[in-house]
Amino acid sequence: GNLGRATVQDSTDFMWPFAFDQCPAKDEAEANQNPQRQQAINACLGTNWTKRYGLNPHQGRGAVEIDILEAMPGSKRTDYRTDKVEPGYCSPLPEEEYLELMVQQPTLFTNLILAPGIPSESDQRPNGTDNGYPADCMPSDWSKQWYKELKPGNRMTYGPAWATTVNDRWGSVIAKDRPDGRPVRIQTDELSAVSSLPSHAFVEPHLFKMEWKAGEDGYLRFFLDNEFLYHVDAFTIRRQVNLTKKEHPMGTLFSRQLPEEPMSMLLNVDLSTIWNWDQTGCLSGECDCCTDCSDMKCWFCLVDGVNQRDWLRRLCTTLPTHYEIDYVRIYQRKADLAKNQSTSAENDGYVGGVGCSPARAPTQGWIERHRSNYYAPYSYEPLEPVYAGGAVCHGNHSFCGSLHEGGSCGSTGRCSCNFGWTGPRCLAKRAGTSRACEALEASLVGGMRCHTNGSDSTCGPHGQCVPLTSRWDRANQTLLQIDGPPREVGPGNGRCRCEEGWGDPHCGTAQTQAGLFTQVWPWRRGKAPVGGSCIPDASFRGEELEELIAAICGRPLQGSRLVRSVLEVCNQVQWKPEGSDDAGEYSRCGAWPRAALVVEAVHQDTGLCCKRLIDGELDCQEHGLSFYVLLTFVLAILSLMACFGSIAQARLRA
Repeated sequence: GNLGRATVQDSTDFMWPFAFDQCPAKDEAEANQNPQRQQAINACLGTNWTKRYGLNPHQGRGAVEIDILEAMPGSKRTDYRTDKVEPGYCSPLPEEEYLELMVQQPTLFTNLILAPGIPSESDQRPNGTDNGYPADCMPSDWSKQWYKELKPGNRMTYGPAWATTVNDRWGSVIAKDRPDGRPVRIQTDELSAVSSLPSHAFVEPHLFKMEWKAGEDGYLRFFLDNEFLYHVDAFTIRRQVNLTKKEHPMGTLFSRQLPEEPMSMLLNVDLSTIWNWDQTGCLSGECDCCTDCSDMKCWFCLVDGVNQRDWLRRLCTTLPTHYEIDYVRIYQRKADLAKNQSTSAENDGYVGGVGCSPARAPTQGWIERHRSNYYAPYSYEPLEPVYAGGAVCHGNHSFCGSLHEGGSCGSTGRCSCNFGWTGPRCLAKRAGTSRACEALEASLVGGMRCHTNGSDSTCGPHGQCVPLTSRWDRANQTLLQIDGPPREVGPGNGRCRCEEGWGDPHCGTAQTQAGLFTQVWPWRRGKAPVGGSCIPDASFRGEELEELIAAICGRPLQGSRLVRSVLEVCNQVQWKPEGSDDAGEYSRCGAWPRAALVVEAVHQDTGLCCKRLIDGELDCQEHGLSFYVLLTFVLAILSLMACFGSIAQARLRA
């Protein structure tokens, strides 16, 4: 998946929001934010370094941020002259520009955030403050400062339908220390627009759209209800900037690029103190400006007899809040499919550019080597699998697959997806990793994440939600609800374990052994399966399942080496298996499916069930019919030996 994950800070350090694929010489390094020191994957790194992670040599990488919509309620009308010029924060503007900068709340923000940005000490950056308070100022000369295409009134950049104009927040400075103690200071640029929203935007559905074209002729375009809002052209950020400091040369800022990275979408409700919060009394120290809604002292601060924190009290009484999403649809240009083919067999020739690790911007190796940096508070692996079906449908076939005919309501009252469709309600067509993992998913017996609170029906009548082993340092998240107790968010703190004879990730399918092995192990065709089933311990977290895979694939079984067929399965499920130049076919399929495949492969070929680790060591036992077959065979041999021994003794006596 994407290299930097919003809200997972360890993954974004020295990654967000770089859009830089240059290796500047030493005398130009400072003008470009010293990428060799501050950009984790920079274009100065050659093959000896990048091959460890499966990256392309001399390719700068990062995690650019695109905000399709950020909404701010309110009724205030911003007035640049009144808010910034008259108090003395900013210099006066030509009279005709003030009207262009008036924006009526509620407002919508659409942004492209990238680095390296125009240095704050350079003459080419507008005057302003880092955190936007009192606020950043407009450029004194748009031909010399900022990006000239973003000047208010440019109808190639801003649409008139929603009174869109420039958002006068130019970016921020990221200042921190690297693990080795060296300081880091990264200047970001926010190419941002603000639009007025109608009041009914908060009570009626609206269509938000973004067109994203990468490359030298690329662009970002934003729309609201198919009305043009904002346009950012690739040429704007690819243009080199000759920087000066007090009119003395300080180097050249090289071209940045529109994002060409695999990216994910974040849908959330977020609050921030830099988003137009009333700071009256805070800067002077008269108020304790805490923002904890559960602490009523944060709600009150009297200044001249007026409660300056009443706005927070009113905000807190509106929580919890929510918004509803009808659909999210993602399209790709057909012309881009071939050039964006993913690495390995992820797409299987199905949909070229949709996937987690495309050849032009591979990600898998970096994430595999930095797994702990990608665990979200509610997750136990960097990318949780999405399984097909399982939503409760109560006989309503239209609930599953809707108009797309992606599935139907099965006999157990749960959605069952047709081939090529996935998601709990079978609404999404498989592509990328999901497509490559379909056969493996079909062989699973349990494994879907669930909640152990007693009201979760994920595992159905033929399964049980088994609690995952917990870690004291791993946080969970809860969602306040208007009615009822707080609800855990995320995939859940448990995993489905199926009754005997039932299978699929959510235990909703009567299971037979036929086809279980030939789907994912073609080399087993014609071989009878070993009786019984052997699946990993359902209480194992994702990282424990990874340790189980590593333990099996890294030790001998039967003699001095892995059984050949088990070794083949290990190569299928691991990234960069030994002796291979590519990732395994199922290496992106999630910890549970891959562990289940390895465990059952060992079971089928050796009769051993190695489904858990005890103190880091494999715990393998004879399992299923194989044990009884072996026992019967041993007893038969002993009986024959006893029989032949008796005959021999009789002959000797004779």
